[in-house]
Amino acid sequence: MRENEFYGANTQKSEAEITKEIESLESEIKKLEDYCNRLWILKEKKRMEFKTNMQSHRTSVNEISGNIKETVGVKDDQKKEQEENIYQKKQISPQSNKKMVNRFCPYCGAPVNGMRFCGQCGNKVND
Repeated sequence: MRENEFYGANTQKSEAEITKEIESLESEIKKLEDYCNRLWILKEKKRMEFKTNMQSHRTSVNEISGNIKETVGVKDDQKKEQEENIYQKKQISPQSNKKMVNRFCPYCGAPVNGMRFCGQCGNKVND
């Protein structure tokens, strides 16, 4: 019995000490809450800055891509006009300049789909 009494006497804290520890923990919790609030505000500011930057970046990209599309459109139109002028001068059709590619072997009729040699008879079908 004496050992139990001794153990109980050593582990008991006074009510004043317990109250002091609780107050200390409460002040630490308050400091942590304040710090969390400051971090939250900082995070929200950075998020808003990022959102604003992304919107301005999108706007500038759209402007640049619009300018590029206009430039490409003008160049495409100019290229088409030049090709039409060339074909009109030479009086040839654009299809006549294209190289014909065999899709079937002219010797055995096997499908070759643009290959150089026939896979069935081995004859050369496209150059």
